[in-house]
Amino acid sequence: MKKNNQVQIRIPSNFRLACAIYKVEIAEVLQVFIDHVTFIDSLHKGYSPGYSEASWMIGNYVKSHKISPTPSMGFKKNMDTISTALQSILNLHFFDGDISKLRNKSAGYVKTIFHAMERVYTPSDRLYLNEDSVLYLNQEICVLSELYNCYPSEFLEYFMDHISLAQEDAFRGLKREKENYLYLFFLSIVNGFGRDANQPLHLTEQEIDFYEKKRELHLEIFIVRDPKERTAILQNFYQTHYQNMNPQ
Repeated sequence: MKKNNQVQIRIPSNFRLACAIYKVEIAEVLQVFIDHVTFIDSLHKGYSPGYSEASWMIGNYVKSHKISPTPSMGFKKNMDTISTALQSILNLHFFDGDISKLRNKSAGYVKTIFHAMERVYTPSDRLYLNEDSVLYLNQEICVLSELYNCYPSEFLEYFMDHISLAQEDAFRGLKREKENYLYLFFLSIVNGFGRDANQPLHLTEQEIDFYEKKRELHLEIFIVRDPKERTAILQNFYQTHYQNMNPQ
């Protein structure tokens, strides 16, 4: 099997730590994210568990990086065919019907675009985290990547960058303007959304001790009201536990 080394995926330390503590595989979490990215859900205002979080994130990434969808390098050839399919998808998102039905209709237009476009940013259907972990790209994320001239790894890294146990726990008991929807999506995956989570979870004595100390720490930092200070305390706590779990 030939390995595609064109793009290296960066795994943020906080995301690696979160997956280790919640005992989920990094590749499994990222695959669930990929599987729920769709073109129509990135446009649709209605909420659909998993699909909305993953797809809205694409739009947020594009906005935050001030990316324009034109001109798209992968769409220069067969532009008439692609433009017609794009317009059909845009027309669909104005309907208030069943999102699953709209998603199925949109998938047909996405397929048309996928086969008509040049794959500049998605030359392979596979992304390798390492020699043993592979991610499989669907047509939806490939089309969105080519539309915005982005590598799929950019979307994945943006998602992972928003996952921090210390930062999220620091806001417990503090007022917050709005929830981190990507972290909530991560937690839903941890709890079994989109993956096989039938295996019982076994905690070691070290992990049981960790959760007991975590409860004690939350009581201790109750009087600390500065989010940055709370985050730093929790970050040190989580990092120490992670290092104990993975001694060099």
